[in-house]
Amino acid sequence: MADKVNGKGSITDTSQLFIYPKGEILTADDLEGFIKFHNGTLKNKYVKARNYYTGHHPILDQEAKELDKPDNRLVVNYPRYIVDTFNGFSYGIPPKITLDDDTDNELLQQFNSTNSLFDKFYELAKQVSIYGRSYFFTYQGEESQTEIAVISPERGFMIYDDTVAFNPIAFVMYSYNEDNNLLGSVYQADGVFDLKMAATDQVNPFKEVPAIEFFENEERQGTFENVETLVDAVNRVLSQKANNVDYFADAYMKILGAKLDEDTLKNIKDNRIINLEGDSAKDVVVDFLQKPDGDTTEENLVNRLNNLIFQISSVANITDETFGSANSGKALEYHLLSMRNLAANKDRKFGQALREFYRIIFSVGTVLGETKTDEWQRLKFQFNRNLPSNLTDEVDVAKNLEGIVSQETQLKTLSIVDDPKSEMDRMAKENKAKQDEAVASNANYDFEKKSGEVDGEEE
Repeated sequence: MADKVNGKGSITDTSQLFIYPKGEILTADDLEGFIKFHNGTLKNKYVKARNYYTGHHPILDQEAKELDKPDNRLVVNYPRYIVDTFNGFSYGIPPKITLDDDTDNELLQQFNSTNSLFDKFYELAKQVSIYGRSYFFTYQGEESQTEIAVISPERGFMIYDDTVAFNPIAFVMYSYNEDNNLLGSVYQADGVFDLKMAATDQVNPFKEVPAIEFFENEERQGTFENVETLVDAVNRVLSQKANNVDYFADAYMKILGAKLDEDTLKNIKDNRIINLEGDSAKDVVVDFLQKPDGDTTEENLVNRLNNLIFQISSVANITDETFGSANSGKALEYHLLSMRNLAANKDRKFGQALREFYRIIFSVGTVLGETKTDEWQRLKFQFNRNLPSNLTDEVDVAKNLEGIVSQETQLKTLSIVDDPKSEMDRMAKENKAKQDEAVASNANYDFEKKSGEVDGEEE
């Protein structure tokens, strides 16, 4: 189901995809409707998510309390912890992207290294966890080299057709200058256009929309989106606890049964004294006003909220005592099961998006050559979880795999091996060098021995 945006455009109600009829020419009026919706409804959502991650939570913007009342605004930044922990676990070890052909694989690794691909990949994954989506954008640099950029969903959006495949029609990047004038570009398969849909001097050499959307779930929800209200509740409870501490530190003294003179009472508010007159000295009471103590209830609520935040977000609380007390590998696996499942789903989505992205990159022939444009179909992706590694156990596993699986699969079990194919090449070169050295040594030995025997016979 989709809601109308403007003209022929619409947006899906669940995944918030911009949809446009297949075969129809995108017009400036339709584009204006998309930008208006994006810059309003979606931009507000993205800014809110960014604020949660950077620590600017709603409690900081709430209405101030009355003068002289404690008004603490404490922020416990669960969103940053959730995003950084999850992505450190999922992609702290960069994924391995390889091709079987040694020459092609070397060119691929060179391209990835030149573009700092894995640094950009980690930033992309982080943005996906914050916003629910992000984009890889490719372009030709000044020296006609294919380059990559990460585009935040605050800066751009994709438009898809209305088929079941949701094929990309256009990628839009826009901004407002200091005079509040709208600037930007529309990237389509047949060219690059301005926001009035007039052709520009830019050329699209890829003959495809040069961007790919990455997301970790079909709903385009960020990793902490479902726990935002729980985070707000923790901030409120802890802020109120801090207010209570301030209140007790500045508690009012009450004097009952004795009348104080005007000079003494003149600064009653500053001195925090309440005076009520009584009939005799026996009625005089002097002590401090105290609020009911709800500390135990508040602590129980904070603990409950803390547990729910990690349970619902599916991200492990690695600082929890029970997590640290896991005394076996199997127990640790159970603690990480929900986060492993979350990461595995993200891997599947990212693997599909990466394959499509390399398909676009390979199409211009600047990476592998013009005859290798279909090699994207043979790409291999290996995603590794970032866990404390026991190299001894890994070596034992690798040894036990001898004769059961290929040497490449053996090497993949070792966390110290980043690129199994390159490692195999180095091993082959080292073995050959040893063999050549052994052959040379044997030849010298035979020659010296034979020379000695001849000399002995002559003597």
